[in-house]
Amino acid sequence: MAIGDKIGEARRARKMSQSDLAELLGVTRQSVSKWELNVTEPDSAKLINLSIIFEVGVEYFYSDSIYSIYKKQRIKDNIFVAHKILFLAGIVLVALSFAFSIIFPYRRYINGKMYSGFIAYLISDRYYAIKMIFFVGVGSLFLSTIVPIDTSKPTKEKKDNKKKPGKKEAQK
Repeated sequence: MAIGDKIGEARRARKMSQSDLAELLGVTRQSVSKWELNVTEPDSAKLINLSIIFEVGVEYFYSDSIYSIYKKQRIKDNIFVAHKILFLAGIVLVALSFAFSIIFPYRRYINGKMYSGFIAYLISDRYYAIKMIFFVGVGSLFLSTIVPIDTSKPTKEKKDNKKKPGKKEAQK
């Protein structure tokens, strides 16, 4: 919601006319109308007076513009950091499980076939901690790569760029 919409909403909530508000602020009714139509914006002194009249903080008028963009960007940054931590944790856990299988070699025989190293740990009936570390690591790597991260910066709404009629079109 734009600043003008907030001014109009607050004015109507207090059952004030544009003329009443203009008189309190020392401006014309047309100025208030232009603010509410988002043609112009009040200066900072008028915004302070509006916040006093409507009993709200100045940030109320900017809550959907500056503050909201800042808050959304902070959330995106926090999500990005969480993804990094999740990815790094996955790498560390998988590496730890591989390191454990190298430091403490294990052999497992199944149907006359010998399995050793990390595969032996995965197919064994024991060592659930190693399996859990490995699968939690793989899971965190998987989650950190498949969950989309929107790192695009918030942009202002684009205005429609309508083509101006050329000489031939204007003559028609």
